[in-house]
Amino acid sequence: VEIKRPDKKKIYEIYPDIHSYVEIALPDPINTNDFKIETTELGKETVDGHSCVKEQTVVTDKKDGTQTTILCWNATDLKNFPIKIEITHNGDQATISVKNIDLSTPDADLFEPPPSYYTRYDNRKALLEHKKKQLQRGNRSSQPQGK
Repeated sequence: VEIKRPDKKKIYEIYPDIHSYVEIALPDPINTNDFKIETTELGKETVDGHSCVKEQTVVTDKKDGTQTTILCWNATDLKNFPIKIEITHNGDQATISVKNIDLSTPDADLFEPPPSYYTRYDNRKALLEHKKKQLQRGNRSSQPQGK
């Protein structure tokens, strides 16, 4: 599970099975000047009972010409929230569908690692090394000692 916190410039990688997490610095945003972005409205469609504006966005990498096509259905009754997204890149396609949308502001505590996750690691390597040592000792349930 990954939680991005732009306000804190952090990413939390949560590992529920081992009650641990890795805290990573959020990388700098991509320079949009490196891409050509064209958005076209394709019409109106209904998705899951929501009236939507369907848009196509084509993102072209100016360096190598690689294109990514994104089809997006923005629900007009949900403040143009995208309830369906289809992404095509290098012949691969992925679809994201969102249901049970609640536009209210969630509590910020929902975007923190659970308090029961007693170990914070600075990187994945440190987490893996610690777990490897635990397995070598045959001690899978002991509480880690920290970073």
